[in-house]
Amino acid sequence: MSSQQEQVVKAIEGSPYARRLGIRVEPVSEGIVRARLPWDPGLATVGDQVHGGALSSLVDVAATAAAWCTRELPEHPRGTTIGFQIQFLSGARAEEVVAEARVISRGRSITVIEVEGRAPDGRPVVRALVTYKLSGDGKVAEPAQILTALFAGKSLAEQKALLATLERAGAGLYRGFAAAEPDPDARAALQAAVEREEANARLLEGGGI
Repeated sequence: MSSQQEQVVKAIEGSPYARRLGIRVEPVSEGIVRARLPWDPGLATVGDQVHGGALSSLVDVAATAAAWCTRELPEHPRGTTIGFQIQFLSGARAEEVVAEARVISRGRSITVIEVEGRAPDGRPVVRALVTYKLSGDGKVAEPAQILTALFAGKSLAEQKALLATLERAGAGLYRGFAAAEPDPDARAALQAAVEREEANARLLEGGGI
C-alpha cells in the first residue's frame, strides 16, 4: 500500500459523516479495505439493534475507500456511488460490525465492489454490491488544494501528525538533493534545510504548538 493510497483512505475515514458514525478504515492491499463500525447506542433502531442505515453507510464508506485504493488515480479525481444493492442477512445487536470491501471489476471510470459485513463471531450481517464512478475532470490540482484536501475533516492533533510526516518527507528530499549537490555552499544550504524540516517535525510531534 503506497503512502498516497493510505492518505486517500484516511481522508475518506476522516470525512465528517464517517467520523460521526465512528467508522475506522484500514487499507489491506490494492482495491481491498476493511471498515469497522463500532457499537454505539446512538446507532440503534430499537433496543440494541444496529440501524440498517448505519450498516448501509458502513458499506458505502468501505466501498468508496476500496474504489479509491488504486495506483491509477486519474488527475484531479472525483467520485460518487452510482449503484447500490444490499442484503441484510442477520441482525447486529450491541456489537461491532466489520465490512471487507473488495474491487471485483475496475474499468476506465466504473468500479464494482463487493462488500461483506460480519459480526465479531463471524456471522454475516450484510452483503452488498456497489458500483462507483471514479474519474478526473482534466484539471491539475494546485498544491494548496491538495493540502486542503489532506487536512479536511481532521482534528488538530491529526493535522499536526500529518504535517510532521510531511515535514520529515521534505527533510528526506532535501537530504537527497544535498547528497547530489557538488557545490559545497549549496550543499550546506540544503543540509540546513534538512535540519529545519526535522526541527519542525519534532516541534509538531512534541505538541509545542
